[in-house]
Amino acid sequence: MDIFDSLFLYVSTVVFGFLAILVSLIAPPILANRKGYEWYYWVLACSIFGLIALAILPYANRADNDPEFNRAQRKIGNATGGILSLIGVLGFLFFAVLWLISSINPQSLSGIYFQFLIEAPLYAAYLTGIVFALTRFPKFPKVSTLLIVGIAILFFGRLGIQAAHTMNIQGVFSGSGRGYRENYEFIRHTINFLGAVFEAGGFICLLLAAFMQRSSDSVLPNASSNAIADAGPQ
Repeated sequence: MDIFDSLFLYVSTVVFGFLAILVSLIAPPILANRKGYEWYYWVLACSIFGLIALAILPYANRADNDPEFNRAQRKIGNATGGILSLIGVLGFLFFAVLWLISSINPQSLSGIYFQFLIEAPLYAAYLTGIVFALTRFPKFPKVSTLLIVGIAILFFGRLGIQAAHTMNIQGVFSGSGRGYRENYEFIRHTINFLGAVFEAGGFICLLLAAFMQRSSDSVLPNASSNAIADAGPQ
């Protein structure tokens, strides 16, 4: 029975690993290339969130669109993929740093991962907000930029603060000898202050985006300009 359990665990790990690679690294570039965008901007585009963004973004290679529209939309789509890939790289580096820190205190890594899983819906909401802001960028570039900056500050700030709290509890910063309690309290208050700074910065960006003027903000030409011209007086 143990042999079958081990075999099932091995096979399921391989299958889910292959599916994860397919969704994360293969599907977004293929879909991006099909819709007229440069595939290499989408290689690390946050997996499922990159697919959501590509599903919302219009085609940038339609023959019936104005060429100028396709060119501008292609630029926006490539920028969207580049930003999502940058977030993916930063996320990878973040967990790489956590893994390095865990070599100092192995218990801290499991605590950080557990805290991350507890707050996974919040991080998913942050990434979803970034995706929708990117898809609205062609029509409202200034508002979308502020939203992306604000959500990114909240996202990475939250990740960093929760990781710092977990490592502080595990004694990575405060140690375990004499003066542990005083060091722990001082570092905890410092982390809380930094967390408030991150939250205030992100919230200010969201407020500015919410009340910013939105008229005449589009960076894309009219997609149907040729069609309108053709439908004019004969």
